[in-house]
Amino acid sequence: MGKGRGDPSAERAQAVNIALSRFSFDFLMGLQQASHDAIGLRLCGYLFLATTEEQAERLAIRTRTVEAAGGQVRRHDRQSLASAYPWMVTQDVVCGYEGVAGEGWFDGYSVLQALRTDARARGARTVVAQASSITLQGGRARGVKLADGTRIDADQVLIAAGPWSRSIAATAGLDLPVHARRRSVFLFDSPELLETLPVLIDGNGVFVRRDGTGFLTIVSPEADNDLDDLPLDPDYSLFEDRIWPTLAARIPVFERLRVRRSWAGYYEYNPIDHNGIVGLTSVDDLYVASGFSGHSLMHCAGVGRGIAELMTAGAYSTLDLRPLRPQRFDVGDLVLEEAIY
Repeated sequence: MGKGRGDPSAERAQAVNIALSRFSFDFLMGLQQASHDAIGLRLCGYLFLATTEEQAERLAIRTRTVEAAGGQVRRHDRQSLASAYPWMVTQDVVCGYEGVAGEGWFDGYSVLQALRTDARARGARTVVAQASSITLQGGRARGVKLADGTRIDADQVLIAAGPWSRSIAATAGLDLPVHARRRSVFLFDSPELLETLPVLIDGNGVFVRRDGTGFLTIVSPEADNDLDDLPLDPDYSLFEDRIWPTLAARIPVFERLRVRRSWAGYYEYNPIDHNGIVGLTSVDDLYVASGFSGHSLMHCAGVGRGIAELMTAGAYSTLDLRPLRPQRFDVGDLVLEEAIY
């Protein structure tokens, strides 16, 4: 969805998301060094292409906000794109914007394992079970009831259940706007490795990047087909009808690609303003960190730090995450984010 020039909600969304991304990037760089490359962090710029004047204007507005926050962005016209990436077809491109530093990707499961190992070493206790409801006492959250009937008592409760956050929040009387939306991911091989390929987001939202000796690609379904709780089977029609034609037209060597593997998972999707929901809910002692709409891994370190500060000290000190508070929906103080793919 697009925003008008100078929309304050869009500016606020970018500001808090940039702050979260920068904090998490620094955290992951430290974790990468401490783990001796165990998390698979790979530095690489994101290149957004505009194929219409409207897209070019929106990218320009977003870029100005990024630069105002200290980010470095390289502007490309059609000629500079062709020079930098001679394997790319650029005749239909209006412009491109490419991150110069502080960007890349990492292995999410490896990060989870590293954090889990460290938490256990510091005395954290984990329980593998299905939470069925929040237990309340005197209008305050006082624990969690598990599917086997066991109750875990607590002074505070945090809902961080990803796409299942809405159902568990409902047991405490909350209507949390978090929906399980299926996303299909495809890994493919190509005759050429294209080592200079940035993380590329085409004008129609098709995303592709290198992944080991192959490539990873994804695109969001059209709104009419983006339904809740679809079976977790990859939607191959997305690849055949949208992804492959886009990749083959943009990068001709991809005409001969071969899909190696595919899978599907859920985005914890917030359809109202596409941003995370972080903070104390209307139920005392019940907190939430969910609804990131594709930003959860990217922002996990910053959100984790922020919610820990809020729950232990009652206020944020490292990052100000108040724009993401759950109460923003009640007062219409949205933080609209358009960079969802």
